[in-house]
Amino acid sequence: NFWANFLFISPQNEILAESEFATPTTIKLIPIMFSTLGAFVAYNVNFLANELIFALKTTSSGNGLYCFLNKCRFFDKVFNDFIVRSLPRFGYEVSF
Repeated sequence: NFWANFLFISPQNEILAESEFATPTTIKLIPIMFSTLGAFVAYNVNFLANELIFALKTTSSGNGLYCFLNKCRFFDKVFNDFIVRSLPRFGYEVSF
């Protein structure tokens, strides 16, 4: 039979296949714990940031800053035109 030994695991490498069962359960649950913690923190920070932005917009200096960054000066367009588009050009001209 030509395909008889196609999938072969060397006895020296068999410990890698068994390592999943040797790892303690607490170590396996670390990604789930950090994912849950991150979701909880992001959910709570969203409410805190919302209150902070509202408080910032109600003051006169905060309103001026908000208007500067949001409406008046088109901050995203300036940022994209002068910084984001110039970095690939710099990388192409210098390192390529």
